[in-house]
Formats: sequence, structure tokens, C-alpha cells
Amino acid sequence: MVLASVGTFVKDVLHFFFPPICTLCSGRLVESDQVICDRCRQELSHLMEPICRRCGSPSVTRASDTCPLCRKVKPAFDCARAAARYCGPAEQLVHEFKYNERLELAPVMAQIMYGAWQRLLAFDLPDVVIPVPLHPVRQRERGFNQAELLAAPLAALFQKPVISDAVVRVRPTLTQTHLGLRARMENVEGAFAAAIGSDARLRDKCAALIDDVCTTGATGSACAAALKKAGAGRVILFTFARASTE
Repeated sequence: MVLASVGTFVKDVLHFFFPPICTLCSGRLVESDQVICDRCRQELSHLMEPICRRCGSPSVTRASDTCPLCRKVKPAFDCARAAARYCGPAEQLVHEFKYNERLELAPVMAQIMYGAWQRLLAFDLPDVVIPVPLHPVRQRERGFNQAELLAAPLAALFQKPVISDAVVRVRPTLTQTHLGLRARMENVEGAFAAAIGSDARLRDKCAALIDDVCTTGATGSACAAALKKAGAGRVILFTFARASTE
């Protein structure tokens, strides 16, 4: 009892002199277990209807519409959705998480994604959660796969299993960041394949395919094609952020 009281006292003193600060704005956090403040959460630009019923792009005027890109090139996934636009706090979160290795942000981002799924896909729950894989060489260089780190806490919230080895990246690809639509599609064409033994685990299942950012959906579509080939009944590409294609 005494040790517990001393521990609480020390914690309170440290919190007073060294208050936790928001990862994004450096403002003081109310709770010591917070990572970003309530204001930054509220400033996230959530994606809302109307959005393309196929890829989730906000470039439509009615929720029943399909965007020009999906009419031109039908993606392999059944639909794609994202929690927020890739701008402001959402862009900062991705940058800190992915490039500054703030891996403790993954559970926070997963909670935001879970809220978005409930808002956008409430009646379409997944059976399995699958992260978009990195090529082994790329993963060794980076030290982690950001999609896996998001998929794990998200699957826990869904109370569904994660299948991290369902699909593999069979060849390295260029980063998609500075490529146009056609180049992106060519870059990832044939880059993914279902792993041996995935058929039984995916047969007729609804798979939530997880990644951090979606721009054109080329990577997600290529990955979804491999999952469909392995027998997945439905693939929903679900990302933390949606970048503009303009």
C-alpha cells in the first residue's frame, strides 16, 4: 500500500514538472496515456458522404455515384474507404508514424480507423484482417511494416483474426509517391501473390485489407486481386488516410 502511494506520488510529480505533450501540436495533454490531444483529433478531416461507392473518393456529388477513375479502371477490391483526408493532422500522423518511427501512434490511428468503419461500413463487418505486405527487402530496410502495426490493434477492436501471411509481395516495386496512375498500375502489376495455404483461410471470407494511405488504389487493387484469386469472397481496402489524386 505504501509503495503504491509512493509510486502514485512520483508519477504525479513527474506529470506536473514534465507534462506529456501532443505529438502533433506539442500542446499539453490532459491524460498521461494520451498521444494526441482532443483538438488535433477534432481537426482531422473525416471523409463523409458523398464519396465514390467503389473507391471512396470524395470526387462525386452523390453517394450512389462511381467516380471517373473507377469507371475507367475497375479496381479488384469491392470497395475502399479511409478514415480521413491526407492533410493536416492526418498527414502529420502518417509522417510521424511511418518516417519518424513513432510506432506508438499505431493504436491511436487504429482507433480512429475503427470509428470510421463504424460510420461508413457499419453493416459490412470483415471476417479477417489482412495488412498490405512489404517486400522482405523493404521491410528489413524500414524495420517494420506500417500496415501490420495498424492491422493488429484494428483486428483486436473487430475481434477478428489477423492473417499477416495471406498474401506476399513477390517482387520489389518502386515507391508510388511520384508516379502517375498508369505508372502506378504497371509498377504493382503482378507484384502480389496469395501465400501457399491461403485458400482455406480466405475461402468466401470478407477481408479487410489494411494500409496507411490510399491515393489511386493501385496497390490495394493489385493486392485484392491476389486475395480474390485465393478465394476471398469480398475485399474492402481500408486505410487511415486518403490522398488526393489531383
